[in-house]
Amino acid sequence: MRIVRRLWIWGMMFLLLCGCTQGEEPIKTPSLSVTDTMKQYLDALIAQDGMTMANLTIEDSGFDFTITDADAQELGMDTDTARKLYKQLLTFNYKLEPETVNGDQAEILVHISTYDLNQVLTDIVEAHKEEFAEIYDQELEEEEKNQEIASIIVDAVAQESRSYNFDVTFHLQLIDQVWLIDNADEQSLFQALFQQE
Repeated sequence: MRIVRRLWIWGMMFLLLCGCTQGEEPIKTPSLSVTDTMKQYLDALIAQDGMTMANLTIEDSGFDFTITDADAQELGMDTDTARKLYKQLLTFNYKLEPETVNGDQAEILVHISTYDLNQVLTDIVEAHKEEFAEIYDQELEEEEKNQEIASIIVDAVAQESRSYNFDVTFHLQLIDQVWLIDNADEQSLFQALFQQE
């Protein structure tokens, strides 16, 4: 009887041990944390890497940062100057607060510092008004005048400080063990960067 009881106890222990190890899948962790995902996204935006940005969003849709000759002409600039201005405007500074994760949902607050566009342009026009007046008095085509002025503005913007600060809260969702950014928050960031009051 004692042998049977020991065998029974060992059998139960064996079953319990097997039961504890079988059927449990190892816990998978996301390849990137929420914070690292946001860093990759913001760095890709600064680098104008639309494909990387798209890969980090729920809708997998990015931005085309290509500036065509027609786009540049609408701004009154040549293509190289327009690209230079766009690069400057997208070179912002950011700081991330600690992430908050709740299951497959997460939030992270991002502090952005960029140019105060209205103030910067006002200051540049004021500082260069005599130079601009001289350009307008020259016997040049309107397009050439605009191009000269645009070049001065672009060079001057590079000397300005990034004094405009705002915050954006990004929401992320864990999908197939990858943290992805809500595209609506992406739109909020762009509006704050380029449509300043």
